[in-house]
Amino acid sequence: MKTLLIATALLLATPAFAAPGAVSLFNDGKYSESVAAGIAEATLVSLVIAGRAQLQIAAYETTDKAKARALIAAATKNFDVALAKAPGDVDATLQKLVAQGYVAKLDQSTSGAKALKKGLDAFLAAHPDNAVAWAVLGGWHGGAIAAVGKFIAGSVLGARTADMYKAFDRAMTLAPNDPAHPTFYALTLLDISTDNAAQAKALLTRAAAMPATDGYTIALKAAGGSVLKLLGTGDNKGAQAAARRTLPFGRLAK
Repeated sequence: MKTLLIATALLLATPAFAAPGAVSLFNDGKYSESVAAGIAEATLVSLVIAGRAQLQIAAYETTDKAKARALIAAATKNFDVALAKAPGDVDATLQKLVAQGYVAKLDQSTSGAKALKKGLDAFLAAHPDNAVAWAVLGGWHGGAIAAVGKFIAGSVLGARTADMYKAFDRAMTLAPNDPAHPTFYALTLLDISTDNAAQAKALLTRAAAMPATDGYTIALKAAGGSVLKLLGTGDNKGAQAAARRTLPFGRLAK
């Protein structure tokens, strides 16, 4: 009887096994599970993570445009709930801008692209040392140029190659050990033109030596490694095609 009581006491004193939280699930690349956990936890951080996970699925895993739109809308709702808890929160504000940019990209909307640029400029004026925001801005310039060409992107949207270089360089200076920035920079350059193959190769080589810390950077770094192998064999066209598949919405059915 005494042994049974001791065993029961030890059982009650031992904490129950905790299910993985939204952040750890996101870091492991388990995005669907991260969404569910983040919404259930309902904290500022978990809601932002849930929204980020939904954006990940929409941009990098989904092949259906309608599903992508629904996921972006759900992510935006989570960012809004997070901002209601903490108005002006930096991460929630930036991720909501990313979601806004994804909608503009899917809609091929000039007004949406201009609104995103305005939002990014305001965000960076308030948070000039945010590396992710600089990378998003670099992607805005590069993505516009890749989509409609340098002349139209410049005259209609104000997108410029020089500003793309500046933004990505600033992101890499602020976060010198994050492989996501040189990788995304390289993929964007290839999306614009195979003439950028040498610069892209140098950036991907640089990224390959950096540690990846979460599911997003692990997957992006791996994809960048595949592109780097193609560049190494001189298959610049194949590298460009692979880069375009890796960029947001590259898996959507044409």
